[in-house]
Amino acid sequence: MNIDESFLSFLNTWSRDDGALQQLFRADEITKLRESRCGIDVKRRTVVYLVYENHFARGGGIFAVARHLPPQLSRRNHRVVVLSPFHPELNKAPRVPGDLLGHVSVSFDGKDWRTDVYRYRSEGIDWILFHAQGFFQAQGGSPYNQPNDQLLRNGLFASAAVPSILAMRGVDLTENVIVHAQDWQMAATALTVKQGVLDGRVKTAAVVLTSHNPYDCGLSREALSALTDRTDDAQWARTPQAMLDDPAEPRRATVYECMMPLTDAPVSTVSRQYARDLVSHPLLTVHFADHLQQVLHRQGLVGIDNGLFLAARSPFSQTAIHHAACGDVGAILREKAERRQKMLRALSDFRPAQRLGFLRYQGGWDLTRLPDQVPVLMMFGRLDPAQKGFDVLAQAIRRLPANQVKFVICPMVPSGVDAHLDQWRQVACSRPGDVVVYTGRVEPYETLMAGATFCVMPSFHEPFGAATEPYLRGTPVVAAATGGLIQQVVDHGRNPSQATGILYEPACRGSIIDLGSQWQQILESPTAAGRMHSRLYVSLVNGLTTALHQALDLFRNRPAEYGRMLGRLYDQALTFSWDRSAAEYTAWYDRASAD
Repeated sequence: MNIDESFLSFLNTWSRDDGALQQLFRADEITKLRESRCGIDVKRRTVVYLVYENHFARGGGIFAVARHLPPQLSRRNHRVVVLSPFHPELNKAPRVPGDLLGHVSVSFDGKDWRTDVYRYRSEGIDWILFHAQGFFQAQGGSPYNQPNDQLLRNGLFASAAVPSILAMRGVDLTENVIVHAQDWQMAATALTVKQGVLDGRVKTAAVVLTSHNPYDCGLSREALSALTDRTDDAQWARTPQAMLDDPAEPRRATVYECMMPLTDAPVSTVSRQYARDLVSHPLLTVHFADHLQQVLHRQGLVGIDNGLFLAARSPFSQTAIHHAACGDVGAILREKAERRQKMLRALSDFRPAQRLGFLRYQGGWDLTRLPDQVPVLMMFGRLDPAQKGFDVLAQAIRRLPANQVKFVICPMVPSGVDAHLDQWRQVACSRPGDVVVYTGRVEPYETLMAGATFCVMPSFHEPFGAATEPYLRGTPVVAAATGGLIQQVVDHGRNPSQATGILYEPACRGSIIDLGSQWQQILESPTAAGRMHSRLYVSLVNGLTTALHQALDLFRNRPAEYGRMLGRLYDQALTFSWDRSAAEYTAWYDRASAD
């Protein structure tokens, strides 16, 4: 699998900035850390994939990456082990998560904590889970269902535990190790593994970090002291330029600010475009990651695209795809129509108690008689008011004519977003028969996605995005032009001959500071309706509304173009490959252990 030349060029020209190490460690310690990192034997290397999610603790796309990437790395002759905390009180947690390997003592916050270590095997990969009393006590369905102070304490403890687990009998991973940490919860291993090298628990190791999203967490001196006695402000001082920007805060004050500069390679994120967005998009540079801009510029940032999260099976017959490419769309439209009828039957029969609104045709529940020219649009994903843009779609629906289009909304609803769910209750009531919102488990989920006319993805920001999921089920998308969606969706307006969907962006213009303040106004609004006071938000709603009109026109009035679009979806999905991801991560690991 070929690696992008610009990616390799960046790695080859990247140079280390040892400023943060020099603040924190003595010269002789830095020498020992360098010898440890450069002493990694690439041919005998083990990748320790460190992630807060696992089979029993899922919170989103991070677990999906953890399922797919390690097996692919293993196929490239890596030894790969996944290391993850065990949350025994979550809904899907078993009493025992695997074979007990033994116990280690973890020094944390002035105490020694007995930590149980388990192992199970999945898809050819060893997963090592660990747990100590008083930690990892999230309840419900997500390991993140805890206040931030508890989540921070858990992440710091997990990072403290890593060197001891690597050194325990039965694990024996003290040499030739790349610790690949995911997100801020595991970022402090950039410190703890280096401490493990200095105290002799770990021999040859390097730490790299992937950020799957822009979220970070404050790290006070008191919290940091649970990990280390190196807590003087001078040891964690901000750069001179950062001091000029904010002289009131001399110390790096968040997990990412403190730990990113201690990693042994550029920071990575999960798409090429998102790596650009993190240092250019006003929402990220002014709101989510304003404090990280100088850190990212000094440390370096690379984007490595995720692969596919579904099996790569064509949604249409090869004959239909071939004919569509040649201009004969009859077969592919018939196959899509069959999926639509199956979807309509499922919608007619699926009436769970956990729903808002309903779909009807001419007052009846039987949707199989819905006229062919009436499209059915679907939106799915987390009901995250800071990212996914469900409320943007709700506002756009109000602007579309009644009884002309049906909407199926399938949100994963976390706690604390009731106000934004209330908006959907209002939309469903105001558009009876046109909108249904399933707030619980959606049994015919795949059938609905396969039969939908378009899926809608109005994200505010999107690290990778999931347009490939509807593609593999035969459905094009209407999406915001942000993050990985820019790479996944070929826009019909810009490139109709290769289009796989429709992209839109706000028409609102202004300086980065102005747009950033408008993004802050949007995200700080306590209600979805309150967001309509922002010019930028209104522009997003207008952009999506226009894109939906374009999608409806394409489906109703230009079936040949719609059919050709269907024929391109599978090949576009295949441009994203875990094989290429693994090849680029391998080059990144190589750079981490190079001088």
